[in-house]
Amino acid sequence: MISIQKSRGSVTLFILIVIFFLTLLATGLAGKIQIEMNHLALSEQEEVAHYAAEAGINVALAEIMVHSQNFQQTLVENLDDSGQCYAIVKIDKPSSTYCITSDGIYHGIHQKLTATVENYPGSQAKVWIRNSFANVQ
Repeated sequence: MISIQKSRGSVTLFILIVIFFLTLLATGLAGKIQIEMNHLALSEQEEVAHYAAEAGINVALAEIMVHSQNFQQTLVENLDDSGQCYAIVKIDKPSSTYCITSDGIYHGIHQKLTATVENYPGSQAKVWIRNSFANVQ
């Protein structure tokens, strides 16, 4: 009879050890999933900020086309109703080219694009856009 009770005790101990290791595994996976979800959310916010900056450049091009001589040099364009997605655009014309800087901002994420535009508005307009930086505030 003593050997049966020892056997039952060892099975209970084995099950407790298995449950302990499964709990450790589940806790580690939960942490990893949380990190990946945060990374995904940040990537999405950076992408929205990038498109906000791109929209700012398009707004600047429209401003130049409509008001080629008397355009606004600084624009703030709200891109959603909440006011958390917007573009701050600066237009300079040091010579025959336009220099446009657009900061797309979404939930504190900044994405900056700069564009150099030649012969605009015109039929042979050339636009160069480059991504300057992205950072988190």
